[in-house]
Amino acid sequence: MFKNLKTAVVFSFFIIFFTHVPSYAQKPQIDVNFKKDLIARKAEHYRRLILNEKTKTANQDLYDIKYYSLDLTPDPATSVLDGIVEIVGEVTVASLNNVDLNFWDEMPVTDIYC
Repeated sequence: MFKNLKTAVVFSFFIIFFTHVPSYAQKPQIDVNFKKDLIARKAEHYRRLILNEKTKTANQDLYDIKYYSLDLTPDPATSVLDGIVEIVGEVTVASLNNVDLNFWDEMPVTDIYC
């Protein structure tokens, strides 16, 4: 069938490559309900962000947040996200006595360090 061994090897390689690679290149199937839930969660998150911006305190205009450092540890078994957030900002007035932060009810804060 083949004139030499090299042609047979090359032909075999192409057959193996083109029959196996497409099976790994399949687009993953996403569960429709999961996708709908994800879209709903994103919409709720966006709604809350807009609400936070509208309910901004006068004190929050006295500083400018420059950087957030997040060190988060998710626990899939309990759906709890634990972590440390470092906030770096710049005071834009002569003095500042306190910093107002917005938290949601589902976000308990256990410690604050300055």
